[in-house]
Amino acid sequence: MTKGFFLAVVACALALVSGAQKQTMSPTEAVSDERQSAYFLEGASVYNSNSGKLEKLNILIQNGKILQVGTQNNPPRGSIVLNMQGKFIYPSFIELHSDFGLQSNENSKSERKPYPNTTRSGPFGWNEALRADVDASTVFKADAKKAEEWRSAGFGLSLSHVQDGIARGSGVLVHLHGNKDEEWIFKQKSSAHFSFRKGSSKQDYPSSLMGAVALLRQAFIDADWYAQHKDKYNLNLTLEALQQQRTLPAFFELTDYQDAWRADAIGDEAGVSFVLIGTGEEYKRAETLKNTQATFVLPLNFPKAPEMRAPYVARDVSLEEMKHWELAPANAAILNSYGIQFAFTTKGLKNKSDLLKNIRKACAYGLPENIALDALTRTPAKLLKLDSELGSIENGKLANFIVMDAEWLNSKAQILENWVAGNRYEINKEKDQKLAGKYRLVCNNNEFILNIQSKGKDAYSAKIMHNSDSIEVQVSTSNMLLALTFTLKDGPFKGLNQLNGKQNFQGKILDGRWENNQGELFAWSAIRQDDKNASKSYPNKHDSIVAIADVWIPNRAFGYKTQPKQESYFIHGATLWTNDSTGVFKGDVVVKGGKIAQIGKYLNHEEGQVYIEGKNMHLTPGIVDEHSHIAIARGVNDGARASSAQVRIGDVINPDDINVYRQLAGGVTTSQLLHGSANPIGGQSALIKLKWGCDAEEMKIKDAPGLIKFALGENVKQSNWGDHQSVRFPQSRMGVEQVYYDYFTRAKAYALASETPEKGILGKLFNIEKPANIKRDLELEALAEILKQKRFITCHSYVQSEINMLMHVADSMGFTVNTFTHILEGYKLADKLKKHGANASTFADWWAYKFEVNDAIPYNAAMLAHHGVNTGINSDDAEMGRRLNQEAAKAVKYGGASEEEALKMVTLNPAKMLHLDHRIGKIAVGMDADLVLWNTNPLSIYAKPMYTMIEGVVYYSDEQHQKALQNNQAEKNRLTQKIIDAANKGEETQKPSIKKEKHYHCDTLEHDWLD
Repeated sequence: MTKGFFLAVVACALALVSGAQKQTMSPTEAVSDERQSAYFLEGASVYNSNSGKLEKLNILIQNGKILQVGTQNNPPRGSIVLNMQGKFIYPSFIELHSDFGLQSNENSKSERKPYPNTTRSGPFGWNEALRADVDASTVFKADAKKAEEWRSAGFGLSLSHVQDGIARGSGVLVHLHGNKDEEWIFKQKSSAHFSFRKGSSKQDYPSSLMGAVALLRQAFIDADWYAQHKDKYNLNLTLEALQQQRTLPAFFELTDYQDAWRADAIGDEAGVSFVLIGTGEEYKRAETLKNTQATFVLPLNFPKAPEMRAPYVARDVSLEEMKHWELAPANAAILNSYGIQFAFTTKGLKNKSDLLKNIRKACAYGLPENIALDALTRTPAKLLKLDSELGSIENGKLANFIVMDAEWLNSKAQILENWVAGNRYEINKEKDQKLAGKYRLVCNNNEFILNIQSKGKDAYSAKIMHNSDSIEVQVSTSNMLLALTFTLKDGPFKGLNQLNGKQNFQGKILDGRWENNQGELFAWSAIRQDDKNASKSYPNKHDSIVAIADVWIPNRAFGYKTQPKQESYFIHGATLWTNDSTGVFKGDVVVKGGKIAQIGKYLNHEEGQVYIEGKNMHLTPGIVDEHSHIAIARGVNDGARASSAQVRIGDVINPDDINVYRQLAGGVTTSQLLHGSANPIGGQSALIKLKWGCDAEEMKIKDAPGLIKFALGENVKQSNWGDHQSVRFPQSRMGVEQVYYDYFTRAKAYALASETPEKGILGKLFNIEKPANIKRDLELEALAEILKQKRFITCHSYVQSEINMLMHVADSMGFTVNTFTHILEGYKLADKLKKHGANASTFADWWAYKFEVNDAIPYNAAMLAHHGVNTGINSDDAEMGRRLNQEAAKAVKYGGASEEEALKMVTLNPAKMLHLDHRIGKIAVGMDADLVLWNTNPLSIYAKPMYTMIEGVVYYSDEQHQKALQNNQAEKNRLTQKIIDAANKGEETQKPSIKKEKHYHCDTLEHDWLD
C-alpha cells in the first residue's frame, strides 16, 4: 500500500468513526438521515484525464469528493465496496448554457406600442434590456423532475442564468442534486451573461441589432465611469453589477455566427474576453473566426434533413439549407482543425437524451474522442476557472462521474449511473442477459467452442469443446458478470482454469480475464455464433470517418470553392471611359498590386499578367452606389429616439447577403450602407466594397471618412407609423428643426468640455469650470465629429422647405450638409444647394409613391448638374442597385445630359460625395483597380458586365457566373440524392423552411432582429 493511499484510508476511517457531518445553517426537521458512507469502486475502466485514456482503476469516495484514484485494492474498513468490473467511468458533463431552476421572461416579439422609458422601479439602469443586476442564485428554484432529465443525459452540474435581455446578470452553478434550494447551489455568481436580444424589455430602444451593439458598448463605458465617480452620483445597481462582473467568466449568446465578430469587437473595446455561445454554423467562417481567439460553446442540435422526395416541395429547398444539413455535424471537427477551443451545450436539443447520439455523430465526422469528452468536462471546468475542483476524475475533485455499460461512443452504450457530489443515481437498471447459446471462445490464439444452456431463471450449465472432448463447465452469474470454471486434461491450459468476465450487448459478446493453474493471466473473448450479426450489429465505435464536404465561401449558392486572388492584368483594346480630361478612347490598361499601373495605347503585355481581350467592349470605373441598404443584418432603422447617432451600420454588415453578388453582376463595386429614415439623426454609415466571399471587416474601406444619416419629412415626424406613434418627439416638421438645434448645441458643449483644457465658451459665459474628466458619450461624440468636419451628413430629403431649413441650421451651427439624398424637389433650389456646397444624390424617375414626392420630375438630375451641383443617382433598393447603369442613362433621355456626364452620376460623382474620389471613380494611374468591362456601351439596356474587378481581384465574371450556375445545380443534385437516400434509410425529415429575403428601404421598421 502506498503512503498516499494509506493516508486516504486513515482519513476515511477517521471520518467514519467521528461521524463527521456536512455543516448546515438550517435546523434539522424530524428524523435526521445524515449518511457519511465511503464508497470503494473496484475494477472499472476509468477515463484518466492525465493519460487521456481508459485504465483499470479503483476509486475511493468520501463526503462527495474523490479521495483516491489508483490501482490499490484494499478498501478502507467500513466503506461500501462496489464491483465495477466491466463498467466504464467518465467525468459527469457540465452544461454552460441553461435556465435550469429559473424563470425566463423573454418575449419573442416586443409590442408595437411605444415605451420610451423603463418600467423597472428601483435604482437600476435607464434601459431595462440592461439587467446586469440580476443574480440568478436569488431566484433559483430547484426542479427535481428536470434534474432527473439532466442526470439521465450525463450531466452533474449546470450553469444557469436568466436568459432575458442584453446584459443578463450573473449565473449560478448548481449541482443536479439536493433537497433544499440552497443545497443545489455549488457556486453563486459564477459567470456573467450577455446577448444581443432585448428580451422582455418593452422599451423602444434598441429596436435593431446595431442599437443593441451600441447600447452594450455605452453600458461598459458608463460602468467604468461609474466605478471611478460613484461617490458623486446616485446609486445605480445595474452599472455597479456590470463593473463587478469584470472578473467573472463572461458568456455571450450569439444569434447567428456573424455575431461572433460583433461580440468580440465589443469585448476588445471593453477589455472583456467573451466565451461565445455558438449557433452550429461556425464552420462557415472557421478560418477568420480563429482570429478572434475566442472559445466557443457549440450546440449539437443538428438539423433534420429537408423533405426532398416530393418534387414540388423540394424546389423550395435552398442550396444553403441543404449544405448546412450536410455540414452541421462537422462543425466541431472543422473548428478543431483550426485550433479553436470549444465546449458543448444542449442548447436547441428538444430531447437531452439525443446528446450522446449527436456526440457520436460529431466524432464520426472527424472530431477526436478526447476532444469531444473534454468539451463536456475539462473545458467547461476551465472556462469556469474551476478545473482544480471539476471536470476530471482525480484526487481531491468533486465525485461527479457517470458509469456506463460500454465505452461512451458505442452506439448501444447506456448510462447506468450518475454520481453527483458523491450521491449515486441509478439511470438505467442493469439486467441479467440471455446467455444461452453457442460461442466461439478465443484466448492467446487458442480457440474453443463454448455451449451454454439455460436451467431456469438465472441458472446455466455449460460445456467446452477441446480436442473433441466435451468438458463440463461451472457457470455463475451476477448482474452483468459471469465466472466459468473447468479443468482441461492437456494442452497449453492443462489443469484448472478460471475465467472471469462480463456480458456485452445482451450476451452476444463475452470477454474478461483467464487465469490458469499457474496463476498466469490472459485476456479472452467469446462471440455467440448463433447470431451471425453479433459482432457487426454492435461496433465498438464508428467504423470510418465521414468525409467532410466542401465549405463554400459563402456557404450558399454562388459561393466560391476557392476565393479569387489579386493578380496583375493586361486589358487590351477596350473603349475606356476614364472620367477625366482624357475622355473616352480605345486603349489598354495594366493593373498591378490592386492599382491601375498604366493607361494608354499599344502598351506591352508582360509575362505574369492575365490577358483580357477588351476589343469591342467598354471599360468603366466601378459603379458607386451612394445610398444602399443591402448587406445589413437585423434592422435598418433604430428609430426609438430622435437621435441614434451612436449606432453604426458597420457593426451589422452581412457579407453573405446574395445582393452583394447580384450587384457585382450589375457592375457595382462600392456602396454606402445607410441607416434608415425613421429619426432626424440616424446612425453612422458603412462604406464597403462588394468583395463577395470576404468577411465584414475585409469589405469595409480602410481609412474611409465617417458619414452619418440624417432625415427630414413624414418618416421622421412619424405621420406614417400608425396611430400609436404619438409619444416620441418630434411630431411635426417644426419639431425636427428644434431637434437639430438641441443636439448640436449639446454636441458643441461636449466637444469643448472634453477637449479644451481651459474653460470652454459656455464655461466662460456661466463661469463653470471644466470637469476633471468627461464621460465618453458615443452619441455626442459622433455629432461632435460633424462639427469638426470628421464626419459627413447624408440627409434623406424631399421637400424644398425642409431642405432650406436644414441648410439654415447647418450654416448657423457651423457645418455643411454633405449630401441631400432623394432630394426630388432639388431642381427648385439648385442655386442654394450650390452656394451651400451640398451634393445631390437622387432617383432617375421615381415619383408619386407618397405625398412628399408629388412634385418630383425626371429632369431633376440633369437640372441639378446644369447648375453646377455635384449630382449622382442612387438605388435605395436592392433591385435597382443591379441596374444603376440604366438609371444613369435616363439622365440622357430626360434633360439631355451627355453620356459621359451620365456615367459620372453613378461613378465619379458619388465617389466625390463619399470623399473617395482620390481612390475610385476614375480610370487613372494610381487609382484603385475597381473596374467593369462591359460587353457594349455601359448605358445601353443590353449592357452587362463581363468582368467586375475590385482592387485587382475579379469577384465576378460572366464566365465564372456560368460555371457557378452549373456548380449550383450539380451540388443540389448531389445533395438531393444524398438526402433522399438518408430519408429512405429512416432518417427523420422536416418540411423545408422557406427563407424569404428581406429587402430594406429607408422606412423599413420591422423589428426582425428579435426573430
